[in-house]
Amino acid sequence: MAAICRRNRNRVARFIARRPLFILLVAGTASIALAALGLVLGKFSVSANNSGWRSRGTTIANRDAQVTIIQQEEDALRFGDPDVWRRLQTEPVKIRDEEESRRRRRLDEKTSVPLPSSLPDLFANVSFFKTARDIMCEGTLEGRYDNTAVIARWKAKKQPLLKPDSLRVLCNAEEKTLDALEKSGHCLKCYDGTCARPTSLTTLVREFTRTRGADCDAVVRAYESSEFENTAKPWIAACMQQRRAKQYPSQCAWFDAWIVNHDFTQDAGNLEYSSSYFPIQRDGPVEEVGKKMLDEMHKFGCGGDDGVDGVYDMTDEGMSDAYLDEALSTDMILSVAAALVVFLAMFIHTRSPWLTAVGFLQVALSFPTAFFVYRLVLGITFFPFLNFIGVFVVFGIGADDVFVAVDKFRNAQHRLGDGADLEEIAAAALPDAATAMLLTSVTTAAAFFATAVCPVPPIRCFSIFLGLLVSTDYLLNLVLVCPALCIHHRWSLRAKNGNCCVACCVDVVGCVTGKTAAAAAAAADDSDKGGGEKTKSPLIASVLEMYHGALHTVRYPLAVLCIGAFIWSAIVASKIPSPTSSEVQLLADNHPFTLFGRWSKQLLGDELERGEGGYVHIVWGLHAADTGNYLNPDSHSRLVLDTTFDPSSEDAQLYMLNFEKRLLSKPFAKPVSPGKRISVFEKFRDWLEENYRRRKNAAYSMADAYRTSCGNATSLPVPQSHFHACMLSFAREEENSNVLGDGERVRIIRMYVRSDARFDSSFNVLRSAWTDFENFMNDERRRVAPPGVRSMFHSSGHFHWYDTNRSMLETAVEAGGIALAVSAAVVFLSSRSLSATTFAVVSIAYVLTAVTACVVAMGWELGFLEAICFAILIGLSCDFVIHFVHAYCHERGDVSREDRARFAVVSMGPSILAGASTTFSAGVVMFFCVISFFQKFGLVLLLTMAHAVIACFVVFLVLADTLGPNRPTYLFDVAVGFVFKERAEEKARGSASKTALKTNHVFEPSDDEEDQQRHGGSVGAA
Repeated sequence: MAAICRRNRNRVARFIARRPLFILLVAGTASIALAALGLVLGKFSVSANNSGWRSRGTTIANRDAQVTIIQQEEDALRFGDPDVWRRLQTEPVKIRDEEESRRRRRLDEKTSVPLPSSLPDLFANVSFFKTARDIMCEGTLEGRYDNTAVIARWKAKKQPLLKPDSLRVLCNAEEKTLDALEKSGHCLKCYDGTCARPTSLTTLVREFTRTRGADCDAVVRAYESSEFENTAKPWIAACMQQRRAKQYPSQCAWFDAWIVNHDFTQDAGNLEYSSSYFPIQRDGPVEEVGKKMLDEMHKFGCGGDDGVDGVYDMTDEGMSDAYLDEALSTDMILSVAAALVVFLAMFIHTRSPWLTAVGFLQVALSFPTAFFVYRLVLGITFFPFLNFIGVFVVFGIGADDVFVAVDKFRNAQHRLGDGADLEEIAAAALPDAATAMLLTSVTTAAAFFATAVCPVPPIRCFSIFLGLLVSTDYLLNLVLVCPALCIHHRWSLRAKNGNCCVACCVDVVGCVTGKTAAAAAAAADDSDKGGGEKTKSPLIASVLEMYHGALHTVRYPLAVLCIGAFIWSAIVASKIPSPTSSEVQLLADNHPFTLFGRWSKQLLGDELERGEGGYVHIVWGLHAADTGNYLNPDSHSRLVLDTTFDPSSEDAQLYMLNFEKRLLSKPFAKPVSPGKRISVFEKFRDWLEENYRRRKNAAYSMADAYRTSCGNATSLPVPQSHFHACMLSFAREEENSNVLGDGERVRIIRMYVRSDARFDSSFNVLRSAWTDFENFMNDERRRVAPPGVRSMFHSSGHFHWYDTNRSMLETAVEAGGIALAVSAAVVFLSSRSLSATTFAVVSIAYVLTAVTACVVAMGWELGFLEAICFAILIGLSCDFVIHFVHAYCHERGDVSREDRARFAVVSMGPSILAGASTTFSAGVVMFFCVISFFQKFGLVLLLTMAHAVIACFVVFLVLADTLGPNRPTYLFDVAVGFVFKERAEEKARGSASKTALKTNHVFEPSDDEEDQQRHGGSVGAA
């Protein structure tokens, strides 16, 4: 089989050598066409798509997908319209933006809850029955307002914001922003033609001091004379207390939780953070409005050195998304710098404009060709911003593959001599180059594809795309660079005949200096062989020989040091912390948009949205499933019902009635509101009992729904034949959205409890909370729940964040294990040495642990983006070691480990250093990117290259020079020889048996012949 493969590869190589120009033109035209089709038909665009950072397809994710649907569509489901139920079960449900829904609820808050006695009555002469929206205009808004706004976050630097000086700065900054919005035509107009006031601290002061239309100086003077600062502190503190208790008294209707920091106290008066909400008129999609506001942002008031700092963004993060798109475009321009570095490295290495141009074309075509396969062949429409990292990755990997192909071809040319035919050179070089590139490409692509086990869509899409990118780069190298090498060889022969133009295309340096690359390589080749007349070794070879001599002298202390470094790195790497936030930070820590998010977390509004602990949903009637496309965050699930759910039996009703008590008896579950009943079945029971009492007392009228649907039930359990109609009637009468039905039967029932664990809790706290709930539910299903109500589950958005975090951790481990296994298999198949494979795996593991230990020392967490860096790290840490292993096992027979190690470092050292320097340079370029993840990736790239070089030149060499075998392939050769010997002996025995049978058949006389011999005549004749 191996011989057949070699013959086929040689035939392909000879075919390429016979028609290199034809193959190059066909392959180049096809590649360019595929790349163009991919970019055009695939609608490629440079944009920062940062959505989808939640796990898909896991048990927790599937539960949350179904719960999210009923949360969003509960109003439609509550009315029991069969068409609505049918539509939700057959069509994917588009999930609306949760942030906009929360914002709309906050602006529309309007209540007249009686004022508690503890709340100061500061402004009795002011009507508080206004919402935050009402005080935007003196009258009403002009037109319809869709809650689009520019939002400012403020931070006091010198004095609290309630001080007059800080308030003056804040007021002037708001006026400047309003003026900019008015001049640009984006401010929301009132009917009197003025711009709507922002929801802010200064607007609150204007209302209380009756200075709505005054300038900022007049506002501050009125503020000082009214002593609002002293009276406002207890009012703010009291309203904060009421909001935390989920109370909305009328005197707090003007109070906006986003204008005060969550740690504000009456005594300290430390109002250090606040916000202003500028309503604007949206005249197009959010993306377009975001770009316009980003262009106007330099005109907004930001406070600056006046004692208050301000940063801006839009609802739906429109401005920051627009900025990220621009930043991504800018960073992609930096890829040109990386391309120039690679182009220069190719030119220095090949010394040929022709090979440099074809090699660079091959690298450049890899990205759009991979995009063609990704978008049009695989049909993946989601293209996260992470995929743009492939531009930098492919430049480093593509250049290395070009170097390998060029070096293999030149070595074969020099080895066969000047008289060798092109087909002979191609047959010797191209299969060897293809195999060498295949080894490294397989390990790198396998590392990327292994990361596709991650259920988070951006990471899964990223891993698929980069795996395709590496594979595409390898294929293009075969069909473009290999024919170009054959053409280059033909041109080299013409250059020897004095054709100056061809000579310069083949070797510019040789054309100028008279010393060709062929001559230099031949000298180096003779030096490596060490036979015949001694030639002067290249400087790099002499340096590497000296290095090996020094390393060989101190190899034993270095071995102990390497073992200690590996153990220390593994210990430190194992302590990498889990992330404490679900935020995916794409910009630097001090960037205004990053500060916007950070300051938002200091406000009371953020605390209230996150809540005191996480709410946990207990749901019956749903099947945990996600029918959407896991590779597309915009593809959502449809509603999937549990067909086995039927709570109508008496046992099921009593079980559901007592379920809440059993759950709240556990220490991990707490009521949503202490002292308040949350069980829908308890409310249903009370409703039945109340209506039965009304039925007995003629002075009271019972509900019509009870009279017509409940069969005069006195309490639970309701007769099974009346249960569905009765409970649906109760839900409609009481407007209880925790009971949902399609008009004929109860389909979904919900309950709520609270957990101390939130999404910003530690990983261990979240894991413990989820495990406690899961164990309780499993025990209920197995032991307590009667038939019909056994398929309930619990769900929480906080647990979904835990699941995403857990998936990242598991992916890092699983992808690392898969990549190491594939690398070990590739190393073993290429080296045929178990000991060399062990040394390689240890060296690769050292790279992984050492880089991880470095980033832990720098304070990194294992967040989403860091996990991506580690996935790339796994892929890039294998290549160099594989080359060293191959070189160590290159010499056949009994060769000392010292000579093998010396040969490995001298023969492969220059190539590895050149490849590392090229990738290192691309990493340095990434430090100048705007998006912080690209900077982090550049740092990981630098650390990976540094430790990969250390792994090769120190760890592997020390292990090989200390413990390496003199005959590394001995055990493999013996095993293979034994197997083939057994097969050969068995085949020989089979051949001998066939020969013996044939011999007996020919020479043994038949019965007629024996009879003829006895009678001395022929039977036939007689």
